[in-house]
Amino acid sequence: MSYFTQDLLVLVLTLILAVHAAPYSAVNRRHVGMIGNAVQSNDSQVQVFNTSIQSEPGRLGRRANLDPPTWLLSKFHDPKMLTDADKKVFDSELKYLELGSPMKFTASAKHNGGIWNVKSYKGYSGPPGDLLLKVIAPHNLGYGEVKALKQVGDFVASGYIKDLGPSTSDGMKSRSVIMKKKEGRTLTDLGLPASQYMPVARSVKELACNAAAEIAVTKEVLHGDLTLGNILIKMAQQKPNSVNLIDWGKGNWVSKEVKKDDVVKYCLERTRFFRYGGVRRGEIVDGGESGF
Repeated sequence: MSYFTQDLLVLVLTLILAVHAAPYSAVNRRHVGMIGNAVQSNDSQVQVFNTSIQSEPGRLGRRANLDPPTWLLSKFHDPKMLTDADKKVFDSELKYLELGSPMKFTASAKHNGGIWNVKSYKGYSGPPGDLLLKVIAPHNLGYGEVKALKQVGDFVASGYIKDLGPSTSDGMKSRSVIMKKKEGRTLTDLGLPASQYMPVARSVKELACNAAAEIAVTKEVLHGDLTLGNILIKMAQQKPNSVNLIDWGKGNWVSKEVKKDDVVKYCLERTRFFRYGGVRRGEIVDGGESGF
């Protein structure tokens, strides 16, 4: 083997080692975690939309190099902010509770153990059918979500239940929270034709950010997971009229002095709606995305 060939071989091996030693991008993990949040099939084309205002690294869910504003404080689930009382919200059994049918979703609910309609609950004086029960996923402690629900005024009760059904194990205590039901349908469940998806999605984004900002200035909570599955839309004359926000498991405290316009601007900048063409549910997608 000539010296030239040996030198070339060493160079190639060095380059290979350098590539494999470099840290991998978080993009694939973010794609895996969020793909399939909202899927709509029209003819032979499948459209997948994702949104988020989370601050984890990766292309999905954030615009790069944006430092959090000073008015955005800690997460509700931050262990440093949880009190002993916060950690006891699931200690008692939820009694005098009658459940209805389980909720069905277009997109799979990966972050909870199921959601049920509530027929009646003795501890609630409101109208029947006004409540939902959510089973907290095993990997999620759920303390932050309960705390955020209390802050926004949607909390009714929390505790554990037994023998609920397929989503729970026999004899196991399933941490659950009873909350107020919100009206509306997700963008996916509206069943819009492909030509209407983008205009409606843009309107939904603006409505969601304004709703999140209003709650932020009045309740000191910013919704931290504005996926399309967490935005319930009410339509009027085939246009989005208003929205309700659900799933407060990733909420943030905000300062009392925060201005609504600042929150709206932050939300619009950080929330990305992505559209993928020709994507089957569950696939990892690295290219071809367009976001706004």
